[in-house]
Amino acid sequence: MSYYVYGSSLSWNDYLQAKNFVDDILSSSHEAGHRVSMEISHQTREIIASNEALSRENIRMMEASTDRLERDLGQIDSTLSAGFDRLSYDMQEISAGISELNSTFHWGFGQLIAGIGHMNDALSELIKIAKTPVQTVAFNHFEIARDAFRKGLLQESLEELDKAIKGDHTSSGYKLEWRFHQMVGTIRLGFADCDLSLIDLAQAEQSFLLTARYAKTDYPEDAARAFLAAGWAAYCQGKMKEALSHTEQTLLLHPKFGEALFQAAKVRMALGEADKALPVLAKAIELDRFFALKAAGDGDFQKYDEQLREFLDALRQEKYQQLVPRVYQALEKIKLVREHSLRAKHNPNVQRLVQRFEAFLADGAKWPLLNILAIVHTIERGLDAKRDDIYDGVGKLIISIDFCQIPAGEFMMGVKGKQQRVTISKEFYLGKFLVTQAQWQAVMGNNPSHFKGDPNLPVESVSWNDCQAFIKKLNELAGTPAYRLPTEEEWEYACRAGSKTDYSLGDSSSRLREYAWYDENSGRKTHPVGQLRPNAWGLYDMYGNVWEWMHNKYYEDMTAYRAMRGGSYENDNFELRCGERWENHAVYPWSLVGFRMVCP
Repeated sequence: MSYYVYGSSLSWNDYLQAKNFVDDILSSSHEAGHRVSMEISHQTREIIASNEALSRENIRMMEASTDRLERDLGQIDSTLSAGFDRLSYDMQEISAGISELNSTFHWGFGQLIAGIGHMNDALSELIKIAKTPVQTVAFNHFEIARDAFRKGLLQESLEELDKAIKGDHTSSGYKLEWRFHQMVGTIRLGFADCDLSLIDLAQAEQSFLLTARYAKTDYPEDAARAFLAAGWAAYCQGKMKEALSHTEQTLLLHPKFGEALFQAAKVRMALGEADKALPVLAKAIELDRFFALKAAGDGDFQKYDEQLREFLDALRQEKYQQLVPRVYQALEKIKLVREHSLRAKHNPNVQRLVQRFEAFLADGAKWPLLNILAIVHTIERGLDAKRDDIYDGVGKLIISIDFCQIPAGEFMMGVKGKQQRVTISKEFYLGKFLVTQAQWQAVMGNNPSHFKGDPNLPVESVSWNDCQAFIKKLNELAGTPAYRLPTEEEWEYACRAGSKTDYSLGDSSSRLREYAWYDENSGRKTHPVGQLRPNAWGLYDMYGNVWEWMHNKYYEDMTAYRAMRGGSYENDNFELRCGERWENHAVYPWSLVGFRMVCP
């Protein structure tokens, strides 16, 4: 399936039907329905990525052979096919993060938007938010509609959704629930293997706009996706100004939504505004390098292929110049680590990384864009970092967790005047970020937090016992007892990051605002993780935002408590010192408290 272009010889309905025809001819496997192909001019492809880089991204290079669908779309002149490279990728292979509509998302598989975010909330959770018997009846109709949708019974799904919105013989219906309109919009928009007779782009656009309107206050992330879908429905009708307006509404709610940036750039290209489109595309590529390939394979961008190629080449040169000093710094850091660690000195992975950085310094000016951006990604991820991806039994990504490696060592623990020497005998990995609401939702299926509105806010209002339930379920999903809360010793050692002062940045709190959300700058609320500066070991929000539950239990006046570290959005600078401790009962949740995890 190639990218749809409005104004070709195919309407959106014809495009979906032609896609099905092509799949029937090319493959008898139903899995072909998730494979996306694109043709890119050979010159542009060479600027973007080498064959090796494509292979690392699980993108296949095939012979250019324009099929019936591309000819019908009018994207590629068949007489020029020899000058094009055909690329193919599987949505699930290239990125398990598709559930967030990342760069691999394709509107031909728009049914995905009916099952992500809070559309996934269980009926039991929805019943809890129902305020009247009428709403309870409506949610029950919605649950039947979801089941029918899952079975491919789309007409029956629409009938149940109509009852949920307008009512049945026993109830008046509930039109203000955004989930109902989201599913109506999904069916009316259409997707591969859908019932084409049900497609109604104008109704889809209006349904998604209603979704956004009703979800905006409590579920801005879901509202952002609805505006994006409304933008696509408008694009497929040729309503380019409306398409751009809806898509820009997405970016007001979610400024770093890469797919929205790409769609805004695509619509501007369709409007003939290449000079305005390309800077927006640059922002998308900054978030995810795959958008460069996606643009090169899209017919709206291909109309300006030479201009796109010049833009990508200029971006490639700019990124190279910015990266050279960072690679030198990275090599210096590796050199220092290897001098103090025999294991690092003889680690083949470290050696390969050194060779890769040295190759970049020697020849990187000639490297394609994706190859250069892969080096950027390696450095930004952290040389001593790792990411754990946890999947369910059918291979669907449940959660990703970033960790920073913490070396073994010793330090003086506690506040000044009450310190004792502590040895950390083994290295370990500590969560780079606090556990977020999105991560909690993915594992537990609910969100207990007091502050909501952004999935990257730290989860809070969780007791120590709640954290244990989360970790238990996570370990079951991972198939190993790998994860736990940090001990106080581990946490303070990592927080200090080699320092001996009140804060890892010194004894003065004058620069604390650069690192922490606390009473001076928080506005008395939590903030998305990772927005401020990390400490020297790459850990974010070690000060402020929310207190963090520790593994340790201790007793005071014959009463058992669990320790908390780090301070919160409500505390002053004094309470954010590395050695400070608060305590609470294990059963009490609190909007000031969250957690991060350790992986040995």
